[in-house]
Amino acid sequence: QQLVVACGDGTLAVVNHEKGKQEASVQTSQDGDVVSLALVKDGERLLTGHPNGVIGVWKWGEWEEPVDYIKMHLESVNAMVPLDSDTILTASDEGLVRLLNVHPNKLKAVIGSHAGD
Repeated sequence: QQLVVACGDGTLAVVNHEKGKQEASVQTSQDGDVVSLALVKDGERLLTGHPNGVIGVWKWGEWEEPVDYIKMHLESVNAMVPLDSDTILTASDEGLVRLLNVHPNKLKAVIGSHAGD
């Protein structure tokens, strides 16, 4: 019954629908905005994609700081799509689409790329 919102200033806001109030607001420890979000591990982990290429791994309900970081991108992680509880697709400004495993963090494959505009 919670909604997590990524704000343009790098803040995550957690809103409880039933109570109609904000439960948490945290400044992410990464430089810049949060540009993408994905829920994995059966809802136990929230991933936050950042312009510096890092993915923050947050334990659901523990909003003080990420429990881990995934550093497999050189540029902004603009989109993340969960395929299953442990696997996501990511798209970055590098023009690559990656297949990643989460905990353990591992690059499975680069499954697509494009060049130019």
